[in-house]
Amino acid sequence: MKYKVLVAEADNIIEKRVRQANLAVDQNEDNVAKIALQNKIVPERKFASYKQQETIQAQAANLYEKIKKLKGKHEELKPK
Repeated sequence: MKYKVLVAEADNIIEKRVRQANLAVDQNEDNVAKIALQNKIVPERKFASYKQQETIQAQAANLYEKIKKLKGKHEELKPK
């Protein structure tokens, strides 16, 4: 859940920087556009990292669920 919020925040920052860069280009402010695009790099890296962590957490949860099922099956098959 925590990573979903971080992903959304990073995505919002990226979109904001892109809008700023586009607006700056429209107003022939190339230096401002360049700065906006440079300021977009760090949030993009964070976004990618957060998405990766989100995927890893989902995979881990899936594995824990499978382990739980296997333990249940093992107990069921254990000789009494």
